[in-house]
Amino acid sequence: MVIHGGVGTIVKETMTPELEAAYTSKLTEALAAGHAILARGSSSLDAVEAAIRILEDSPLFNAGKGAVFTHEGTNELDASIMDGRTRAAGAVAGVKRVKNPISLARLVMEKSPHVMMAREGAEAFASEHGVELLPESYFFTERRWQQLQQALEAEKKRTSRLDATPRHAGARPEQAPQATARGVCPEGSGARRAEAVGRERRGAGGRVIAQLPRRADPRAGACPESPPMPRHLGTVGAVALDQAGNLAAGTSTGGMTNKRFGRIGDSPVIGAGTYADNATCAVSGTGHGEFFIRNVVAYDICARTAYLGQPLQQAADEVIRRKLAEQNAEGGVIAMDRSGAVAISFNTPGMYRGTVGRDGKPVVKIYQE
Repeated sequence: MVIHGGVGTIVKETMTPELEAAYTSKLTEALAAGHAILARGSSSLDAVEAAIRILEDSPLFNAGKGAVFTHEGTNELDASIMDGRTRAAGAVAGVKRVKNPISLARLVMEKSPHVMMAREGAEAFASEHGVELLPESYFFTERRWQQLQQALEAEKKRTSRLDATPRHAGARPEQAPQATARGVCPEGSGARRAEAVGRERRGAGGRVIAQLPRRADPRAGACPESPPMPRHLGTVGAVALDQAGNLAAGTSTGGMTNKRFGRIGDSPVIGAGTYADNATCAVSGTGHGEFFIRNVVAYDICARTAYLGQPLQQAADEVIRRKLAEQNAEGGVIAMDRSGAVAISFNTPGMYRGTVGRDGKPVVKIYQE
């Protein structure tokens, strides 16, 4: 079994020993719960659901109890699960009162003819099947609320800067400042020159883990020569292989801080954030959801093993560390094939992750190695 708890700018220098211990403990707990189910001969679906429920119940992760806030100050949760044996799948999107969205996603898969349900409809379906709907206050955490306040303040400053920017009437296009998601790059920032310069992202020990173009990045909102903004792209997920040889995968998230207009990311989208097929592999992803959707990341990894004959790790690296990196998209995946081979790939400084094999010994890691 393999699990993850999100990727991002996760470095030891900014992690307190207490927080590191808390993440390690909760990931270990989730692995132990999933392995116990597999060890007694139960299904990979049961193991995936159990592990993800533990992570959803923890305020440490951006899923369930620890979900981030939308622009309107609410929590909107997404999740999906897929059975590799039958390729049946279930997903929910934008639910606000469901404690464990992964369990509701499984209900959608097993108790309805549909794959995805959203918002009030999904909650009505939950109520009909005896799922307790909690008050929205259950999902409030001070840490996530403060993250929203910081995002709103940054948004306000960006808007002010853009409103104050001269229109540069009569100027040639290359003379105008380059706009970014955080506002406008300063004059002379080297934006045009930086387009042609490769930027290396390095992990621990100086090893290059990705080659990214040097240009204004609308996601991170950094001008070409500005330091990257620390960011965690939180999602939780699990993949498992049971004693019967069946794969399963699941993913759950609270989405992006300050998301608006009912935005839904890749986590509930089968083939993007979650995929499982006994014939190829099972995948759960975490990262910038729009890019996972555009690149059909989870399915692409499994398809590469089938159509190109690529080993699972190579397939994962091709998609995460080459394709996504070339698009300036941050993310990571966990994957497993029908032989039990595991692949973990990410293009950020850190990813909360853990594995447990037949021996039942959990191995948890956080940083790039």
